[in-house]
Amino acid sequence: MAKTSTNLQADPEFARLGRKTSNIDVKISYKIIQLFSEGLYRSPTKAIEELVANAFDAGANRVCVEISPDLVAKDSTIVIIDDGIGMDRKGLREHWLIGVSHKRDTGSSPPKNRKQIGRFGIGKLATYVLAERLTHISKIGHKYYSTSMNYRLIPSGTDGGLVASSPVRLPLRELSEPEARQALQPWTSGDPVFPLFGKSAPEHWTVAILSDLKDMATQLTMGRLKWVLATSMPIRDDFHLFLNGKRVQPEKEKGKRIGSWVIGRDIVVVPRPAPSDELQVTLDQTTPDNSPVHFGLTHPQLGRITGTAELFEDLLTGGKAEHIGRSHGFFVYVRDRLINVDDEYFGINSNRLRHGTFSRFRCEIHIDRLDEELRSSRESVRQTSLLTIAQSILEGIFNVARSKHEAFEETTRPGVQAASRVAATPYSLTRRPLISLVERSLEGKARPRLIALPANLDAAAKEALLKDLERQAGSTEGLVRNIEVVPLAQEQSLARFDVATGTLQINTLHPFVAYFLDEFEDKKRNLPLELLAVSEVLLESRLYEMGLDEEVIQDLLTQRDELLRYLARSTGKRNALMISQDLLEASNNKDALERELAAAFDNMGFETVPLGGPNRPDGLAECSLSGLVNGHLRAYKVSLEAKSKEQVGKKVTAKAVGVSAIARQRNDFECDHAVVVGPDFPTTLGERSALSKEIKDDYLKDGKTITLVRVADMAKLVRLVPAKRISLDRIRSLFQTCTTPEESAKWIDDIANEQLERPPYRQILEAIAAEQKDLRAETVKYSNIQTRLRLKDDLRLTEAELIDLCKALSRMAPEYVFARQRTVEIQTRPEKILDAIRATIHEYPKSEQVHLI
Repeated sequence: MAKTSTNLQADPEFARLGRKTSNIDVKISYKIIQLFSEGLYRSPTKAIEELVANAFDAGANRVCVEISPDLVAKDSTIVIIDDGIGMDRKGLREHWLIGVSHKRDTGSSPPKNRKQIGRFGIGKLATYVLAERLTHISKIGHKYYSTSMNYRLIPSGTDGGLVASSPVRLPLRELSEPEARQALQPWTSGDPVFPLFGKSAPEHWTVAILSDLKDMATQLTMGRLKWVLATSMPIRDDFHLFLNGKRVQPEKEKGKRIGSWVIGRDIVVVPRPAPSDELQVTLDQTTPDNSPVHFGLTHPQLGRITGTAELFEDLLTGGKAEHIGRSHGFFVYVRDRLINVDDEYFGINSNRLRHGTFSRFRCEIHIDRLDEELRSSRESVRQTSLLTIAQSILEGIFNVARSKHEAFEETTRPGVQAASRVAATPYSLTRRPLISLVERSLEGKARPRLIALPANLDAAAKEALLKDLERQAGSTEGLVRNIEVVPLAQEQSLARFDVATGTLQINTLHPFVAYFLDEFEDKKRNLPLELLAVSEVLLESRLYEMGLDEEVIQDLLTQRDELLRYLARSTGKRNALMISQDLLEASNNKDALERELAAAFDNMGFETVPLGGPNRPDGLAECSLSGLVNGHLRAYKVSLEAKSKEQVGKKVTAKAVGVSAIARQRNDFECDHAVVVGPDFPTTLGERSALSKEIKDDYLKDGKTITLVRVADMAKLVRLVPAKRISLDRIRSLFQTCTTPEESAKWIDDIANEQLERPPYRQILEAIAAEQKDLRAETVKYSNIQTRLRLKDDLRLTEAELIDLCKALSRMAPEYVFARQRTVEIQTRPEKILDAIRATIHEYPKSEQVHLI
């Protein structure tokens, strides 16, 4: 349907200013431009990239991309400003010759002798997907010129819209300097990167304005645009790029490298499948010998090839910025512009590229001869013999890195050998049970604990996943292609296998890993942990394969996990009194205080793991209770910070506390509260102290708390928790209501002054002993104890009350009482346990002694 004047909008002021001198006839049908631009340019960043490429071809030294903050607003714009050669009447006429470009004409002299990126004369049409109008205002010498294309004016054409019925007439205007200033005022006020007017302005420049934006423009994101511009464009000493006033720097991956190689210098023979006998080392004598382009390989058909390849120790995939762009794979440049923004494989079958290496591999390669095979969008290459040769050379370069990676794993990272050891095991022991469990899970017949599957897969996707697993199981890599040591959650298992990525994750927040993390982070000694993690996943798979009931499997895995936690957290049978004493003695020893603070919270009933190290709290303590209390979740997490002083009697300074760092670490580890324990703190002026004010300001900003507690008061709380039966719900009020050490001390003293009824410890212990005698081959569940207490002693306790009482007993007599999540057991007569508790309480300070028995 033809466009009519009824749906046209008035030209904006910046497109009307100036004196009309003539017209530029642009002959193209609406249907052609719609099919052409929307088919070629499906990314909002591509249109902007095309305009920046035009600026590069025009010899610009500086290009500024200015994006309105609200792209939904009616007056929003996208503007590209450059100091290239500019366009006069002739230049603007040539610019709007569709499908014609004179940039590479024989005998033409490109600005600054740059290799011209543009070739087809259609790049400006990419703007159609973003805006209804494209306006150019350009300066050459002391004259200013303007044209404005309103895409709505393009006729629908004849023959189904393929033939233009009449040309679009663009008014060609000449502006005075005041008119040019007025037209560009919205984008030249403030602090521009370079002025467009005045003595210091360049002699020539061009401003391209996209206005009346379309829906696709609203999909534009600054992170993605910045990455594309930084990666795709030839940013260098003579070409500087700015996005909303900030300099865009070339994307260079950081991280420890296994190796870095220059093509033609370090890689002179490219292994198969590359045609190595056809590649010759060549040197460019016009460039410095320390430049990567000085070296290269030349192929008789493909021409000269230059670039670098890098291999990193850590994965380049994943992370928060993964949706913005990529850091790994092949980056193929033609005439200094990236042509495979989103295809890291450059069309090579991914099965030929080992995942464990490819996810650590980055290759930037320049192959200008591919320019002849580029499609008009410059985002893909025609399938010709040149492309096949290029792909074989890229795969050969990758194989250089692959062999280096395998050698590195063998010599310096033996822990990574766990994956290859699993691949070398019999199929029936590893791959078959794992694939069988995945299949059962996809059919809804199993709910494994240690295997993570992609969510919301349809039938076709499930079938494809299983086929890929079968293929991978038969490869040299096997199913486990990568192993990561990462923080998952304290309540999660020691290991988890991500089926989609083939990654085995080892949970650093599991107590068994956390308590021995120093050992496990040693790359030369971590193989046992990795093999243990693999065996955990395979154990679950094998149990399902044996046909055991799922409830039995999960109970077995729960008990095994519980054993690992007990083994890791064992405090040498120390009771609450002993831990409180050790905490006091650690006040002036940093490492000891960190260790004893974790032990203190563990004894009080938290799931606790030590951490430490850069950008990490000293420990994490988690209350994993289910349900609600006062309308809020009972579960919460606390980050632990130990602040010791070497000299007795000295206070921890506000600077040493480091409120901002504590808040950041608390938030990074998704904790609700932070507790800082030290000998003393400079808060004697209460709310007037700088430290208290910093903590209050942090609360107002994040809504999370920081609580300061003196070591002596924390030791007292450790003693009181079992004696006064203080629940984790109650302890949370300490973190919610107290900031200063004085407030914490009062809260703890109030607990000490409370009077409690004598707890039924004797009856509970006798009930446990009787149940153990009756059920010699089974562990005693809390429900058994409840029933016996109700029938024998007419004592009615909820399960939660009974668990709290049993755990209080275990904290006072840990060598005799083991209170677990669902079961409890004792290892001596009730009277002996009571005697041990009496002796412990007798050693408490007199003000804290209570009659428990």
